[in-house]
Amino acid sequence: MAPGVSATITPAWGPVLSKATLTAAGLEPNGPVDLFYMTARGNRTSGLGWGLAEISLGQARTDGQGNVRFEFEIPDDLGGWHMVKLVQNGRVVAEAPVLVVPSLVSVAPARVRVGETFQVHLKGVGWTELDNIYAVTYDNAFIGFACGFNSNGDVTINLQASGHPGTHLIDLYPAIYHGPKTQPPLLYNIPQLTFYRDHPSLGLGYRLPAFRLAIEVVED
Repeated sequence: MAPGVSATITPAWGPVLSKATLTAAGLEPNGPVDLFYMTARGNRTSGLGWGLAEISLGQARTDGQGNVRFEFEIPDDLGGWHMVKLVQNGRVVAEAPVLVVPSLVSVAPARVRVGETFQVHLKGVGWTELDNIYAVTYDNAFIGFACGFNSNGDVTINLQASGHPGTHLIDLYPAIYHGPKTQPPLLYNIPQLTFYRDHPSLGLGYRLPAFRLAIEVVED
């Protein structure tokens, strides 16, 4: 923050495409304010690395007291912590944090035959080692994980129905993608069943949900 400037976003967290309001005070009166949403681009698997990027949210104008109120829609982009940057006269004068929480879009189709494919669609999957993957179980058996970084938080998981006719459960759990090599490797890339109690992202204010889903397998 520049001296005397304050900025907040309410609500402080939400899924992509939800509405939020930025309020700021102490800015230059009666002047334009450019607003940028800070995110990341790249991945950890290609070897090309990643870096920060910005998305323009538009321009607002302060009142005679240097206050501004700006309503915006959280971009359809990566989850996790982001900053909205306020720029006046070519200078960054404030930043305000907002937490983007993963959300379920769909499970389709919900009724399938054995061997048929169905899809689980998520948005707002994050980009750090703490929140960029979800580990998947089918009827309590771990089958792998999906990453949301290089798809900008938009994740479609293609799964194949198996088992006897009836209801089958698909659970998606937060998982840790990577960490110190001194730790046992079994801590990474697998479902963390106790995520709500001791996931390492909790100390940073994350709100990572698990998703408990079901499909119906029908007779041929």
